[in-house]
Amino acid sequence: MTDDTRHDSTDSEPNSGHSNDGEPAGGEEYGLLVVERGDAALGRVVDGGVEPVATVDGGITGSARAGTGDPDRFERERERQTREFFREVAAAADEAFLGDDPVARLAVGGPMDAATALVDGGYLDDRLTDRLVGTFTVEHASEPGLRELLDAAAADFLNPATRRLRETLAAFFERLGEGEGVVYGDADLARAVDDGTVETALVAATVDRERREEIEAAVAAQGGETLVVPEHSARGARFAETFRVGALLSDSE
Repeated sequence: MTDDTRHDSTDSEPNSGHSNDGEPAGGEEYGLLVVERGDAALGRVVDGGVEPVATVDGGITGSARAGTGDPDRFERERERQTREFFREVAAAADEAFLGDDPVARLAVGGPMDAATALVDGGYLDDRLTDRLVGTFTVEHASEPGLRELLDAAAADFLNPATRRLRETLAAFFERLGEGEGVVYGDADLARAVDDGTVETALVAATVDRERREEIEAAVAAQGGETLVVPEHSARGARFAETFRVGALLSDSE
């Protein structure tokens, strides 16, 4: 689970240049790195979503059990394995985020002790440290974890239009949980359009273009707007699979 815990890098400021489709301007790319004690996942931000690029399995030994040998020696070995694992993660980060296609910004996530140990321990290349936007609390080093990290770092990574789409999608699921102010499915959306109560319609990118355009025209005629939801984020994938179309309703509903 992602929370609001964040440690900012004091060496860098958010980059304000972006294109209109969620990609950084000028060919810039953004990197994501989630690290646990023994596992890491690396990805890039593509079209406002996550593209996994590498994983690292460090195979760090678990906690010592009573009667299994010298605890101090065991702990020293575990620390050695941890240092070696962080070096492997740093090497993977060099390969994924530097070279011919370097990232412009990097976010690091994970359990905060692991994330800060990687960053503060001097393992990362200085060029990546200089591009760090911060460290964020993320539960697991996996593709879902990369998506959680992107959600946490969205304010630094995504352009205003893409951030607004994510915020609107978050509001849809929040209202869905509250049981009011939202509709989903073709029939209920059509009724809301007829009633003139659609504030913002959401349409999955998997819906065919002709149907999307029909919805957009009908919603615009009653004073609302339509946003197309890609599947790259965790919420976007859930919306496309479960709802396909939906809407946030105006306060008059």
